[in-house]
Amino acid sequence: YFQGSDDHLIAARAAVSLPAIRKDFLVDPWQVSESRALGADAVLLIMAALDDVTAAEIEDAALGLDMDVLIEVHDRQELDRAARLRSRLI
Repeated sequence: YFQGSDDHLIAARAAVSLPAIRKDFLVDPWQVSESRALGADAVLLIMAALDDVTAAEIEDAALGLDMDVLIEVHDRQELDRAARLRSRLI
C-alpha cells in the first residue's frame, strides 16, 4: 500500500541492528508471520483499516512471536478502540 517492497525491509534488517518495523497495511494475521520472516521486530496496526476482532487477532499473532505492535489512530473513536488492545505504543 505504501509502494514499498519486502526487499526494503530485508535490506534494512541486514544493514543495521536496530529494531525494524513493517510499516504496511496488515489486514490478516498471517502477515505477521510473514513480517517476522522478513526480519521485522514490530508491525503497524492501522485502526481505521481494521475491525476490532481483526486488530486483536493481528496483535495476538505479533505478541505470540515476541514482536511489538505500534497502533495508529486518527481520532478519539479509534483511540478508544486501540485502548482495548494490550499494546501501549499508540
